[in-house]
Amino acid sequence: MEFLYHISLDAGIRLAKKYGADENIVKIGISLMDCKLPEASLLGTPEQHNQCHLMQQRELNFKLNEKHNILSLDFAKEELEPYYEFFQKAINKAKSKNNTSA
Repeated sequence: MEFLYHISLDAGIRLAKKYGADENIVKIGISLMDCKLPEASLLGTPEQHNQCHLMQQRELNFKLNEKHNILSLDFAKEELEPYYEFFQKAINKAKSKNNTSA
């Protein structure tokens, strides 16, 4: 199974370079993509793998919603406000880089 991971990783990096994506984000995504595969193999069916994937996705969505709720609190906004301009500039720079490389 490890060879499949390397095939996916190589393809992901190639596509990241082609489209100007962050290679580290792609590597992380590919690593996390099948983190439940060994568990699903033990369970015995591809359907179980799909169920594991859905559970993982629900957990991630819950965590993202939880983080959003925390970051929406007034004291969190006050703490993070000085960084918003930096983040916005970084996002705009990344968008303009992607638009020129496409």
